[in-house]
Amino acid sequence: VSLGDENPMVRFAAVSALEYASPQIKIKYLPKLLKDSNIRVRTEAAKILAPYGKDIEKTALSADLNYAIKSYVEAQGAVAETPAAHMNLGNLYITIGEPGKAQMEYEIALDLDSLFVPGYANLADLYRAKGDESMARKILERGLKIFPDNASLNFALGLSLVRQKQLERSLVYLDKATYGDTSPRYYYVYFIALNTAEKPRKAVLILKKGLKRYPNDESLLIQAVQLYQKKNQVGKARVYARRLTELVPENRDYQNLLSGIDASR
Repeated sequence: VSLGDENPMVRFAAVSALEYASPQIKIKYLPKLLKDSNIRVRTEAAKILAPYGKDIEKTALSADLNYAIKSYVEAQGAVAETPAAHMNLGNLYITIGEPGKAQMEYEIALDLDSLFVPGYANLADLYRAKGDESMARKILERGLKIFPDNASLNFALGLSLVRQKQLERSLVYLDKATYGDTSPRYYYVYFIALNTAEKPRKAVLILKKGLKRYPNDESLLIQAVQLYQKKNQVGKARVYARRLTELVPENRDYQNLLSGIDASR
């Protein structure tokens, strides 16, 4: 119903809400919005449908998708003096399989504003996707010279070093990523890396720190259950398993996990 609402802001919100829906749902409901009278609505629909261009190109919807993508490009062009506009275009080109154009847009974004953090992260990720881990690392190091405490850049560089099998060096950056504006994934990856580096005591401290900050994160809770099961601390394992079942009561795996712990007591 919201997709057909008279208010374009409501339609835009409804389209945005489908970003993480299944491909089938997107292709079923969004094409009709490619002709929407509101440019924000149709460009948002185009952005979400862009990855499925090959599925659409041989259908009657192909022209509508191309028109909406063109509208999106023109809309970003209207604010071309901003780095965010070029990042948006770069993201679009990545989505439709044109990495060369994406690289150009990310570089323009950084030329316009060397303080634009997402530009470093996106450009580095593009090089990573191309298999050029060395260049990805250089881009991230460039960003960190300006923003040494930025969590996302530190995390990205830490992951890059892990992929380059420089585990010890990666720990420095993964540690920095857990300070400031962070996310539960940063703690999860750092915990795994510390265990891989055979630093179990530090790993436990990081897991506890992560759970204190994000007590309802499933990935951290699962690691806590497994950790205390290995330590044969059934009571502690049960506490975290119980929390998982409370968070996602319909998850049978979590229910079975808790039942298994109870059976072992």
